Amino acid sequence: IDGRNVLDRRYPLSDLRRRVACELGQQLHFVSRLDDAARLLDRSIAELRSGKAAAPALVECLQYRADLSLTQDDIGAGVAAAEESSALAALMTSSPTVQVAPRLQLAVAYRLAGQRARADASYHEIDLLLKRLGRDRTTDAAVLDAGWALVKSDIGDPLGAVRLLEAALDIGRAMRPDDSMNYGVLGDA
Repeated sequence: IDGRNVLDRRYPLSDLRRRVACELGQQLHFVSRLDDAARLLDRSIAELRSGKAAAPALVECLQYRADLSLTQDDIGAGVAAAEESSALAALMTSSPTVQVAPRLQLAVAYRLAGQRARADASYHEIDLLLKRLGRDRTTDAAVLDAGWALVKSDIGDPLGAVRLLEAALDIGRAMRPDDSMNYGVLGDA
């Protein structure tokens, strides 16, 4: 499938087309078409970098590329893409919530790169951001707690890891009062 050709004909040079191309790259990653995903994301990132008003789309596309690079065991490229995505998101002052997903991706990348102290610090900063935004009982917070628990375990703080896992479970239970816990949140970490 070359979804890119369809997008080029239907939405020439539009931000929408670039965003859709990034989303398609992410979906190709999800269905294990890693080479196709990499080509599409790399082309989209190059186009977005050459544009001026596409910062949010570039942040997302870089985040997807970071995730793909980590999946492909190219940890260095994953960290680099996550750092760029996070840095761009930090420049977008209109909405601090835009920073959460790229910063979570960066924390994961640091952990996979063996940079546990940086991962721990990143998770701590995101936790403070979520609390400041009043979003410390959301799915993002549960994902943060589950991922941070892995780092705490890695650095030899099993008690901290247990506390964070319990916090993630508490958030999950609060979000599903019918007792149908979503354990998928813990699997993402």
